[in-house]
Amino acid sequence: MLKNYTFYREASVINEHQKKLIDELLNHRYQSEFAKQFIRTKALELIITVFAGANNQLNAVKWSQNDIEIMLNIKSYLDEHFHEELHLKTLTRKFGINEYKLKNAFKDLFDDTVFSYIRKQKLKRAKYLLLNSDLEIKEIAFLTGFKYSHHFSKVYFDHYHIKPQEFRIQHSS
Repeated sequence: MLKNYTFYREASVINEHQKKLIDELLNHRYQSEFAKQFIRTKALELIITVFAGANNQLNAVKWSQNDIEIMLNIKSYLDEHFHEELHLKTLTRKFGINEYKLKNAFKDLFDDTVFSYIRKQKLKRAKYLLLNSDLEIKEIAFLTGFKYSHHFSKVYFDHYHIKPQEFRIQHSS
């Protein structure tokens, strides 16, 4: 007789890579046999990331439910305030958590450091503004929390492997 088995006791947090894979699965433009193969490949890749992330589920066990909720609140806060000057001390005071727990729980649960996550949010917003506004590069840099446009351009290039101005030119029609 078969028994019911589950991989996890609770739902797991979907990481950024998994969100990207899901988006690619849902929004591809392929057809016919190639579409089937693309979907199959992306689905397998998604499954692999879930199993590879099982280690993250084990890490989540070492954090209390309260700690996990605080981390989710911090992540949500960072999503809205990434453009501000943020410091670990400020976050620890605001959310009543110590710095060790903030750094380690965030890394365990979201597979990213706090500041790397903030930088990615800044760059994601900058990319959106490059595509959907006529703002100058220096204005976009300022609005996304960079003090200097040349620093913004370097960080953008390091992340996306294209300069912001070149990206804008390539994607304008």
